[in-house]
Amino acid sequence: MNNKFLKKNIFLLVVLSVTIICTVLMLFMINSEYAEMNKYIAETTAMVDQVNKLNSQKPAPVQENFERMKLDITGYKQKLEDIRKYIGMPYYDASMGFVKELLAGYKNDQGKELSDQEKLERFKSALHRYWDENKATVARDQVFISFKLKSKELLGVDFADYNIRWDKAMKKFEDEAKKHTNEKLDENIQDFFMFAFGFSRNMSFQTGKYDNFARLRRYSLIDYFTKKKVAFAEQGASAFGFPTNERSRIDSMNIPKYVFCWEVVSDIAKRIADSKILQLYEFKKNNVEPTVEGNYKFYRFTFKVGGRLESIRNLLNNLYDAYLDRRIYIVRNISLRLEEDTLKSFIQQEDAAKIPDVVTGLGDSAKPENQVPQEFPPGAEAPLPGTVDAKTPAISAEEYKNLPYYERPGYGKIIFGGSQSLCVATFTVDYVVYSTEEMR
Repeated sequence: MNNKFLKKNIFLLVVLSVTIICTVLMLFMINSEYAEMNKYIAETTAMVDQVNKLNSQKPAPVQENFERMKLDITGYKQKLEDIRKYIGMPYYDASMGFVKELLAGYKNDQGKELSDQEKLERFKSALHRYWDENKATVARDQVFISFKLKSKELLGVDFADYNIRWDKAMKKFEDEAKKHTNEKLDENIQDFFMFAFGFSRNMSFQTGKYDNFARLRRYSLIDYFTKKKVAFAEQGASAFGFPTNERSRIDSMNIPKYVFCWEVVSDIAKRIADSKILQLYEFKKNNVEPTVEGNYKFYRFTFKVGGRLESIRNLLNNLYDAYLDRRIYIVRNISLRLEEDTLKSFIQQEDAAKIPDVVTGLGDSAKPENQVPQEFPPGAEAPLPGTVDAKTPAISAEEYKNLPYYERPGYGKIIFGGSQSLCVATFTVDYVVYSTEEMR
């Protein structure tokens, strides 16, 4: 009977056997995974406890980390000093070129040649010390000449060709300084030299000299604006923020501050003209006295200009790119107003183009020969109004029709909005100067 039962239910028995085996295997796998999971949980808990323990402590950095931090601090300090040389020091390269030529081969007591920066500091220190010790007996206007005669001794050098070196160094100074000003240096080179080495330009504190200086600066900027075809849209804009009449004479003790502001205004005005601005509406300097924050001085200027949107962007970029000339401008605010609706003008031009000739009083004889738009029905094939300018070479209607659309005159040209928009923009700008000591 048992054999019969087995024979009749052999398939069932096989299935039950396989099921039992699979169940046992699954139980084993579940148990193994559970044990592994408990192991991971225990390890995770141990690591969390270790992290918490380490966080609660204050382990001291190893000596290697101390050395690395010191190197980082030294590197950051050096980079900071390099950056500061770009903040209001437009004649730094000129003064550096001067001392590199004058003191080439200058060595310290250990026989090692000084770095370029050390040469600059050595020369500047000698000049300042000479003035501090002799300002009671030497006129300010004569400092350059008197120091030059004694500079070899004061610097402690024994170059046989010192005078030749000085002349070559002055030539290098002048060539480099010319790149950063539109003021004529022929008669003012000594003034610029002293200014580059930390001496203010005081015009001997004579208002007559200052008035002549201011008049020449103003006329020079007006000529530059005329050359660049920039108009003065409103009365007073050509004064560039400075008084222009005898009643507005300044205090003679403030002359150095006004001369310095003229230096900044001249640079801003040049950047305005170089940006293809169409008009200067107004130019204001808020005060010759800067806002001081630590070793930083901020001189604020406000000006309003008019032009295409593209030229406004150019001006903004020119102000930001001033760091290349070691000048820093911070644009505090810009207000922009659309002056011309180019879309409206475009629609008016298009409507005018659709008016029949009988209405305008023009016959066929008045039509320009081979005028492309008149050869085509209204639609995309004809060039849009305002897209073909005087510089576009004339082509026949047949040639125009055979050209690919992307080669047709005016394709891709902006006809309204974008760079074509005529705007008026008002800028509020801070000119930044970094200085650790007052000008002498």
